[in-house]
Amino acid sequence: MRNKRIKRITLALTKNCNLNCVYCYEHHKSSDSMTFEMAKEIIVKELTNDDEYGTVCIDFFGGEPFLEFILIKEICNFIKKKSWPKKYFFTTSTNGTLVHGEIQEWLLKNKNMFDCGLSLDGTKEMHNINRPYSYEKIDIDFFSKKLKSKVKMTISPQTLPFLSMGVIHLNEMGFDVACNLAYEMDWESYNMISVLEKELSILIEYYLKNPHFPVCSMLNLPISHIDGKFTDKIKNWCGSGVQMYSYDQEGKCYPCQYFMPISMGEYANQFENKRFEKIYVNEELSEHCRKCTLLKACPTCLGANYNENGNIRKRSLRYCNYIKTMLFANSYFKWQQLKRNQLKINDEDRYRLLRGIKVIQNEIRAI
Repeated sequence: MRNKRIKRITLALTKNCNLNCVYCYEHHKSSDSMTFEMAKEIIVKELTNDDEYGTVCIDFFGGEPFLEFILIKEICNFIKKKSWPKKYFFTTSTNGTLVHGEIQEWLLKNKNMFDCGLSLDGTKEMHNINRPYSYEKIDIDFFSKKLKSKVKMTISPQTLPFLSMGVIHLNEMGFDVACNLAYEMDWESYNMISVLEKELSILIEYYLKNPHFPVCSMLNLPISHIDGKFTDKIKNWCGSGVQMYSYDQEGKCYPCQYFMPISMGEYANQFENKRFEKIYVNEELSEHCRKCTLLKACPTCLGANYNENGNIRKRSLRYCNYIKTMLFANSYFKWQQLKRNQLKINDEDRYRLLRGIKVIQNEIRAI
């Protein structure tokens, strides 16, 4: 009997994009696109598959997915006209530059079952540093006021000094902001820890004074998972290869889009003997990570790990000190929220959070 678990499948509709972002990890773009017949074949398989999932999230991806708007409509219409044994809903993330006119009208008509996120990298100046000459092409009011979209904000070394400005700008336009450092950058060589500390401090003061705004993801890490104990049982953060799968234009299935040929090129098919598990004992974990009590709240991307090290479990150390900086900021921020009674949590969650705060403070100060 199926439960309420959700399986996320990504359809990479195109290898093409109309932008050239400075941090893009898709280095093998082309004009290739998925056919409607291939999309139907994948959809039928996933919505009739007798597995433990009761709902399928169908995510449209690229390149830029709205270069294939006609295909998106065809797929959605095909699915809606039939009865399926599983529930479903649609998502996508767009650079926003093509979302005008007919596409806007269609998204509004289907917004009850189609979640469209926006990639927007802060202020106009920040965004255009990362994504040249594109901010002006986005109807930002449409996404903030009509779609109520969430924003994915990617930070490059060039825009990190303006992190707080960018997040505040987006919050005050009505967006819930997920932000992260770009995976493709060699952050270790940039030596910008002090910059990150300053920007997070500004954001903390902002959120403490404005508790009604949704806190950006960088200050909402799961620090209550930290208990001060060493572990080699590691969480698969994103569900890659477990409850999340991606299909390329030829219908081949990958653990996620990072493992596809558009990202990995000729190395894309060399991961197949790797184990993808939700919780796994990480015998390949580096000694550096094994000795870290913060590991349980340390986010990692299996695709980025594989791309850098050829090993999905071996974490990149490029981000280590940046992540520790974020965790320390989270511990201070959550403590201040608790003191101001800005967190509505039960006694058990409060205990776990206080335990995590104490471990982080002791660990970071000991470095």
